Amino acid sequence: MKAILIKLLLFPALAIIVSCNSKPSYAELENEVFQDIFPALVDSVCIDRRISWAIFDYYPGMESDSAKLAQSHKSLDIKIRRIKQDTANLVIAIADTLEAFDDYDAVKKEFEKRNLMPDTISPEKIKFDVAPYQGKTQYKFRYLSTFPDRYSIWGTNYDFNFAGVFSFSHIMFDTTKTFAVMEAGYMEGDLVGAGGVVFLEKRKGKWYIVEVINTWVS
Repeated sequence: MKAILIKLLLFPALAIIVSCNSKPSYAELENEVFQDIFPALVDSVCIDRRISWAIFDYYPGMESDSAKLAQSHKSLDIKIRRIKQDTANLVIAIADTLEAFDDYDAVKKEFEKRNLMPDTISPEKIKFDVAPYQGKTQYKFRYLSTFPDRYSIWGTNYDFNFAGVFSFSHIMFDTTKTFAVMEAGYMEGDLVGAGGVVFLEKRKGKWYIVEVINTWVS
């Protein structure tokens, strides 16, 4: 009887210990963030490179005839609308793995500006699973490793509309796990692209993108 009583008394304590040790892992936290923000992140950073080239081709140079200029601008608007509607087979190449920050010190300073303490970040290269996000944006995702190398990727003819290359880092959390930062970049050509730092906040149980600061352009 005494032994049974001891077990009953110990059981609640053991339950509390298990509960305290059941905090989500870093990978689980990171996955939670991506589930909330990944489609919005793609829409914030990526652009169909056909639109960029259409704008580049439109550049009127020294054209001074206002009527011709207006007609050219109208033609550009029509072309861009058609491109935006043509999303049936629009593909983005996604970097296969999540990597550490390129500029850890700069990101750390952003935490300090907000009087927050950065937590640890995974140094490992982890395979990013694109499957859960297929069909959530206008783009389809394929791993970068399935494309030609960087010197051939832009000049290859594909049986789909190749929009560009999207890459991003691991997520760095603060110690409260309600604020986070990551890096993201997008390339539309061999030397054409931009990227920056993405700031995230957790509000009422869900993660949101609160700011994107461009830090590089090529």
